[in-house]
Amino acid sequence: MAQSDLKELLNTLIPFAQQMLAKQGDYYPFATSIGLDGEIAHIASFDGNEQPSYPHVIEQLTRIIQNKISQGEIKAAGICYDIRTIPPGQKKKSNAIFIGLEHRSGDALEVCLPYKKGFLGKISYGKVFAGIRDRQFFV
Repeated sequence: MAQSDLKELLNTLIPFAQQMLAKQGDYYPFATSIGLDGEIAHIASFDGNEQPSYPHVIEQLTRIIQNKISQGEIKAAGICYDIRTIPPGQKKKSNAIFIGLEHRSGDALEVCLPYKKGFLGKISYGKVFAGIRDRQFFV
């Protein structure tokens, strides 16, 4: 059950990040959750008229998720933002879509999808890589 919930979150977060990159060339951090009823909900921390810093948005989203957990509203959550990282087998840093996924069962993963912006804003993607995440939501 946990793996299917995390996969569902991943399959919601990555396409939206890719859509934003294709349309705008960038995106602000965003999050989604799965309620106890199995419904996916998008989580926003600002209305789009502001220009908060990335760290501030990530902190706000984390607090919102933690609050929903403490109120017993959700069983899984994922956060998505842009990072620079060195993909496995590479030597140079690359931009990457970062996804932090957590489930109330204890499963917690980090997933990265490297990308490069090319000619005329065309985006090419590398290979997805993942690892264990230190829990930040379900603490």
